[in-house]
Amino acid sequence: MGLDLSLLEESPVSAQPIGKPMDVPVGDIIEDPEQPRTEFSAETMNEMVASIKAKGKIISPISIRPHPDQPGKWILNHGARRLRGSILCGLKTIPAFIDELHDNYDQIIENIHRENLTPMELALFIKKRVDLGEKQKAISKRLGKDASVITQHLALINLPDCISYIYSSGKCRSPKTLYDLKCLYDKKPDEVAAWCESEEEVTRQTVVNLSNKITAIDNVVLSPPPSIEPSPNVTQPIQQERTEPEITQQKPEPQETSFRNTPSITNLKTKGLKAVLVVEINQRLAAVLLDKPPSLQNHIHIRYQDGSGDDEVTVDVCRIVSLTHV
Repeated sequence: MGLDLSLLEESPVSAQPIGKPMDVPVGDIIEDPEQPRTEFSAETMNEMVASIKAKGKIISPISIRPHPDQPGKWILNHGARRLRGSILCGLKTIPAFIDELHDNYDQIIENIHRENLTPMELALFIKKRVDLGEKQKAISKRLGKDASVITQHLALINLPDCISYIYSSGKCRSPKTLYDLKCLYDKKPDEVAAWCESEEEVTRQTVVNLSNKITAIDNVVLSPPPSIEPSPNVTQPIQQERTEPEITQQKPEPQETSFRNTPSITNLKTKGLKAVLVVEINQRLAAVLLDKPPSLQNHIHIRYQDGSGDDEVTVDVCRIVSLTHV
């Protein structure tokens, strides 16, 4: 009786989940279309290629799982840079571990721990889970993050253009800082937009300073001057017309400026604000917005004390009441 030698015949080598890395053909590995990480800088990619060329191989194995629809193919769990670098360097195979239980949360956590996931990538992942019906509390628990972190990242999805530019230009990538800036924009869009255009450095402290400045202006509470009795019939600035040019009036003698009747300023949050200029317009008191450039020459932006809002007026209708340094 002859021996059956068929088992000794050479057969194709394929990766199996046996607890140690296997050499898997790079052509059999497909990147996960649901992979949270989408941004790869040219600098880090070049560093990876240089490292592979220097060593001639990949040292740290990637993670893969069987493709559900294509037998013999694999889906990448994590290690996209290593896989792409191997292909660029012409390697035929790459060491890989098989992890069939790997899911999207494992991918995102892996990248978080490696600190190579951008805030926007994490924000898009969270948004996708929310759209699938998951609660933010459940997402924060699975990611091991505080609930506030989830809220801050979700705010990155629909940023105003001025704040979106700050993120995309690299001026600031802190979700917390950008979230606070967006909340401030929702209250004062014009002021925040102007600040974003002029501010070179966007940090936690500069945003705090901006918030304090806006809050200080909003909280200026003025007491009307005792010498002024408001008249309900006056609706426009009083302007004198000379009907008799031949009659000249004697100019009053200059008087020493006195601050005894200057309105008092109370309840003022002063941090981040250097001065408050108070003016009277048509017997209404207002604070001049010194940090807001006017649209025309000889104009200023003001905020009325009575809460009726902001306005832009000409300087000739204003009477300076006080300049208070804070």
